[in-house]
Amino acid sequence: MVTVQGWRHKTGLWEPNKLVRVVSRSLNLDGELLIVSATYGLDEGGTITDLDLCDRRAFELIELPEVEDSVWN
Repeated sequence: MVTVQGWRHKTGLWEPNKLVRVVSRSLNLDGELLIVSATYGLDEGGTITDLDLCDRRAFELIELPEVEDSVWN
């Protein structure tokens, strides 16, 4: 999870199913991740958004091998 200040970025609200660029030297990461969920918060410090992120390839469909005819088909 990543926490960002505010509910918005340059073009609108932080929303699921959008790609976001993440740069983190400590994680050796510089690339786009998919927003899985966004949780908006408000407290005495202002507005924040918690973003659950993952590699977009996690949602790519994999090709299943064709099943050969057998007794069970």
